[in-house]
Amino acid sequence: MKVYVIEKGEYSDRHVIGVTLDEEKAKYVVEEGNNKVGKNFWWCSNDFDYTEFEIDKFDELYNLYKNNYKMFRVWKDLKNKDITISERDIVDNLDDSGIVRKYDYDNYLSVYVLANTTEKALKIAADKFAEYEYENMK
Repeated sequence: MKVYVIEKGEYSDRHVIGVTLDEEKAKYVVEEGNNKVGKNFWWCSNDFDYTEFEIDKFDELYNLYKNNYKMFRVWKDLKNKDITISERDIVDNLDDSGIVRKYDYDNYLSVYVLANTTEKALKIAADKFAEYEYENMK
């Protein structure tokens, strides 16, 4: 489910003035607010805007954090088969989870995986890499 957060102001003065489930309402408030500010105060910028948020993502993040899940980025060197793993921020990388990417310039595969241990992350990544290599055989 999506919500639309309506904001007003600039920089440190930016603040929430409302939340709606209806994008048309958010657009209307932003448009009317910007029109009124522009007409009534020539020195003001059009400083109304809205941001779309997926509220189910919060539930997913809550459950991940509660169950001690972490985001790992796993690299596989295709030349010498070395594996490198590092912990990453869940919030910044959640949308990339499970997607294998190939970096031709370095001849690497990379994948972000969610797991509650390093060992599980490596197992998940190994499966993802094997699937990717099978589907992309030449």
